[in-house]
Formats: sequence, structure tokens, C-alpha cells
Amino acid sequence: MTRRTAVPSLSSNSLRSRQNGFLPELDEVVDMLGPHMLSFVHRPAFNDPVHDVALFDPEVRTQVEHGELIVGAGATAATVLDLIDQAASGRACGVVLREGNARLEAVREQARSRGIALIACPAEVPWAHLVVLIRRVLDGEFREPVESAGPHPEDLFAMADEAAQLLGAPVTIEDNKSRLLAYSAGQEETDPTRLATIVGRRVPPRVLAHYRARGVFKKLVGSDRPFLIEDGPNGTMPRLVVPIHHRGQWLGAIWAVLSERSMPPDLERLSWILESLSTTLLRIQSHLEVERRQLEACLVSLLTHGPGRVPSALGPGPWRAVRVHDNEDGADRQAFEADNLCSGLLLHARRAGWQTPLITTVNQQVYVLVQARGAEPGSWDWLRRLVLETASIGSLVLLAGGVSRTSETIAGSRTEADELADLLRDRPSLASSVTFEDEWARLYLARALKVMTEHDVPGPVWELQLHDDQFGTEYVRTLEAWLSYQTDLRRAAKELHVHPNTIRHRMKRIADIVDIDLEDPEQVLAIRLQAQAIRSGSPAATAAQLERLADSRRSSSTTPARSAAVSSSQTTRSPA
Repeated sequence: MTRRTAVPSLSSNSLRSRQNGFLPELDEVVDMLGPHMLSFVHRPAFNDPVHDVALFDPEVRTQVEHGELIVGAGATAATVLDLIDQAASGRACGVVLREGNARLEAVREQARSRGIALIACPAEVPWAHLVVLIRRVLDGEFREPVESAGPHPEDLFAMADEAAQLLGAPVTIEDNKSRLLAYSAGQEETDPTRLATIVGRRVPPRVLAHYRARGVFKKLVGSDRPFLIEDGPNGTMPRLVVPIHHRGQWLGAIWAVLSERSMPPDLERLSWILESLSTTLLRIQSHLEVERRQLEACLVSLLTHGPGRVPSALGPGPWRAVRVHDNEDGADRQAFEADNLCSGLLLHARRAGWQTPLITTVNQQVYVLVQARGAEPGSWDWLRRLVLETASIGSLVLLAGGVSRTSETIAGSRTEADELADLLRDRPSLASSVTFEDEWARLYLARALKVMTEHDVPGPVWELQLHDDQFGTEYVRTLEAWLSYQTDLRRAAKELHVHPNTIRHRMKRIADIVDIDLEDPEQVLAIRLQAQAIRSGSPAATAAQLERLADSRRSSSTTPARSAAVSSSQTTRSPA
């Protein structure tokens, strides 16, 4: 979130918050409303605070006030250049135009030359709806984490279940961009399209193209009467499509999967559901995106650098930060890119009863913030069951950082979850969930090895490794096995597939090559760590370190005793 600027209003009709005198800056307004409503086409180097929002009327040359955001509701291709000139002359902070006009080269060039922000708004967003939302931002309604009394997605799932019961068929509720909003319980695998829609959170492109070519979406936009569509590609069964309109604006549709192409009886019983859906979808479009972005900003802050503002949905704690890892390879992996995976998890979590899922992305990775205790929706045990029991997301692995008892330590829990992901890359796990407590020993060892591989730490193990590389011996492996099995010759020999006497002989040769005290516990620990660091490091880094060590030995003189020992080791080859 960008900083706020305290600026006195220069506009007589400014709608800034009179309670605190702070104004949101332009990029903050655009960011809070989100890319589905506003996006920059030209963004100047400066970022002005927004004092007010005003509608442009081409018939009346109104006075543009300093700091206003001008919404070009009446602008046409013939008047849009004049609008930009008026806005720039009046020192407006920006101009909002329909996508088609805003992307015209002449319009973009005019905005650049006059140094004013140019913002695009999609055609499907009503101007009045946009102005209301901008005014709410300017009045400070979204400055704190939103605890909305408005509709929640579980309302849609309940309506989907009710519609399915009335129609006697499984249904999905989709918005006007064919994105899945809710689906009735059970029967996810009625046909491949329904399953793919639920898993991917939107209608598959091939099916969309099929429907579009047959004029399905023209009917949806132009009429609110239900209609039937025939079988589709890939085994898609017939559908009953029930458009959802509000005052002539198409908001979405109910899609019911039919066993045969015939109109179900008693469609009028759907009327109250359609009325509720139209109101709910309109309110969700007005509020949900803004609320979600506000919650995401709080979550990202908690997960990265500690709390700025803590949403009440976080609950009393303690918490765990959980990284969601896709354990699938190949073509299926594309279905679980960060944004799609996050959206899919949000949908399934709401379907399973988590009213406000704390799920977001950070650096293209998906994280879930859960309660560490209990079994209710939003807890760690509940999330594990959700992933285990939901077949469509069963390929995921949950990597949970340690328990955080204060909100200030949640970022540390996320770091631990990331460390678990690094371990998973090195040694893939079949487990569907892993916690910090499960792998604490490997994590602490990995931290120590990371420091050792990032910084050159000379020691006797590197001397042995150089000897092994030059003469084909296996002294480092032998020393590791000897210490790992606590001098149990038989087990060490079995590990190396050699005779116990070979181990004895090698240990004598090691004592001739390097000066180590295997009775010293600190040296033993350091030797084992250094051996593992060499083994786990990249071949290139290991080769570079050995080359530096060889150069150092060539350029420095050794004591006669050590020279004799090394010379002896080079002439008498130990068995491999």
C-alpha cells in the first residue's frame, strides 16, 4: 500500500475524509479497486493525491478542479482529446476512459504530452458503480481492514445447493466472464466440463469457444429467459442456462447439467433464487474485490515483515504459515500456477466452510495462514483434511512453518515453510503435509550447511577431498561412515561395500594425511558438517574450492614432516 499524503483540499466539493484530512494517492485508488475495474495506460512520474471524483459532460464545459479524478462517462472518440486537455489545464490528477478509447495511440500520446495519468475501465463496469466505489475509497471506508456486513461467498454456495435441488441437477454459478463463483455439493464429476470448471475455477477455453460460436453468450446478454443448449465437446452434456440480470445488466448465469435436452418443470420456482442472486452478484462485484485486496495487503504484510494492520479474521492464535506446494510434474502443472492455485484454494476453502480464507500469494508462491490448534475451518488440521479429501487438489503438499504465538513472528513461520520447500526439492516427499517439527533436525542442518557452502571454511576434510580427487581414494566417505556408525567397523564396511580391514587401513592413511583428533567431540561435529557440506554443494562450487586449495598448496611451503606424509600417501595408494 502506498503512503498517504496530508494535503488540504483545494476543491470546494472535495469528498476527502473530513475526519482525518488524509487523501489517498492515485495509484492507491487504482490498486484498491483492482485490475478488473481500473488499470493504468499512462502513469506519470509523480503520484498526486485524489481530492474528488467528477463526471465529464461534453455538453457542458465545467470547471475542472485541482486534484479531481475525471471519469469520462460521456466521452467519445471525438471529444476525448478535448477532455484530456481540460483535465490537464485544470490540474486534475487523472482521467478514466473506456478501454477502447484509452488504448488509442492518439489518446495515449496526448496524455503523455500533457503529463496526466490515463486510466482504462472495462466496458462491462457501469460508470455509476465505478463512481460509487471511488467515492467510498475517498471517504476512507476501505482504509482499515474491511469487516463487511455484505454478502459472503457461502451465500452463493447455499443458493447453488438450493437451485440444484429445485432443478434436480448439479449446477454451477458463473459470472459474466465465465469464472466459477459457486457450485452445488457433490456430483463434481457429472461430466468432464463440470469437473474442469471446478478444478480450474473457470470454463475450459475449448468449451467457451464452442458456446460462443453457437451464440450462447449473445442470448445471455440479450435476454433473461432460461434456454437449453446441446451437447458440447469432450463429452459435455446438455445444459440449462439461466441468465442472471439486474436492470438490464448481465451479471452471470446458472448452468445446470442435464441428463437429456429437455426443459425442467417448475422453472418459475427459481424466480426468488434469481432475484437473490442478482442482488448478491451486484453487491459482490461492488465489494468483494476491494475487500479481498485489502485483506491480501494485510496478509502479505504479516507474512513478509510483520504486522501493519491485523485483520480480525486472523483469530486469536497461535498460527502457522503454510506454503502450498504442487507435487505434480508435466502438463498438469500449468493448471496450478500461483494465481490459479490461489483462486482454486479460496473456492474450495469457502465451499468447505471457511468464511474468510487467509490465502494469498507472495513472490509467486501460495501461502495459507491457519490456526495452529483446533479442528474448525481455518485450522491446520482442517486444511490437511481438505487437501486429503478433495480429489481435485489432492496433488498438493502442505509445508507448515513453526507455531507463531504472536503476529510479529508469523513472517518467521513463513521463512520456515520456505526452508521446508527447499528440503522437498532435494528429497521429494510422498507425505501430503509436513511441519517444521517433523523436519527440525534436517532444517537446522540445512541452515548450517548453507552458511558453510556460502563461505569458504578451510579444514582437514577439504584436504582429504583434494586427495580423493587427485588419487581416486575414498577417504572422505570412509571418515563419514566411521563417524556415522560410531566406529562400528562392520556397519561402516557394509555401508561402503568393503572389508572391515579396509576401513582400518584407510583410517590409518587418513591420520597420515591430515591432523585430526577423533576424540574431540567438537572436531567430530565439524568434520561431519564439512563432509556433508562438500557432498551437498554444487559440483562447480566444490571444484572451484578444490582448485583454490590446490593453488594454495602449490604456492606455500609445507613442513618436512607433513611433506613426507603427503609424499608417502601419494606413492602408496589405498584401496578404493
